[in-house]
Amino acid sequence: MLYPEQSRIVDMAAQLKALQSQPVESPNTRVAGLVQLIEQVIGASPVEVRRIEFRAGEGWKIQLTAGGFAELEQLRERGRQQGMPVRLESASKAADRVHATLTVEDEA
Repeated sequence: MLYPEQSRIVDMAAQLKALQSQPVESPNTRVAGLVQLIEQVIGASPVEVRRIEFRAGEGWKIQLTAGGFAELEQLRERGRQQGMPVRLESASKAADRVHATLTVEDEA
């Protein structure tokens, strides 16, 4: 509280620096997008995630195994329905499992 004899001093530079140093939580971050993909697309599918990596300019690369090609196609379709730019790459069958890479394009 200011008293009549006090004047308020505003240091805009200090306030701006303080604001800039605070972490920004954006719902559109890459990790948030990955979490959304896992919750809404991969989590609802009978697949096993083997590896996840991010490549700038390409997006998320998720190596999966599934029981068959139909499960992978359902996964791709579920991603499309959620509005996610997903595509399946390099799917191959080995023994009783199908191995594939799911790519989520980098939108940033």
